[in-house]
Amino acid sequence: MSLPDQMTDRWQNRPEPPPGEGVVSWHMLMRDYPRVVDLARQAQQRLAGFDGLHMSPLAWLHVTTLLAGPAADFPPDKLRQMTETAADILATTNPAAVTLGQVLYHPEAIMLGVTPDEALTAIYDATCSATHQVAGAHAPGGQPARWRPHITICYSTSSQPAKAHH
Repeated sequence: MSLPDQMTDRWQNRPEPPPGEGVVSWHMLMRDYPRVVDLARQAQQRLAGFDGLHMSPLAWLHVTTLLAGPAADFPPDKLRQMTETAADILATTNPAAVTLGQVLYHPEAIMLGVTPDEALTAIYDATCSATHQVAGAHAPGGQPARWRPHITICYSTSSQPAKAHH
């Protein structure tokens, strides 16, 4: 992704949903991977001098895998069943080997790319299958055509020229 001309405030037109009315998301948390956390920390340190950026908390760095649907459709027992189902599906899956580092720019965020996409297909498929089996929600097989795995380093909190962050 090339550098956009303008950064925009990610939250300007996104009202915070009331408790229980958000979206259930499947995330791969990165906090237990010291090399990932160190890389994110280095990137954040390089960006720290720029205004209008909110750094992602290192403890919550993640790759969003799937948006399962409205939180109201997923009571606690279904959430537990979905995670247990995904764990069962992935029990014999080898760890995914990926590379981080390509800087990706979006008008609302600066991210690190995760490649190759195909290395995460088994994880994506497991989240889709678990969501479908437990919640009955339609979940497509295979990665979506537009899915670009990434870890968000920071979000833009203001509208300003992006060149100031390059």
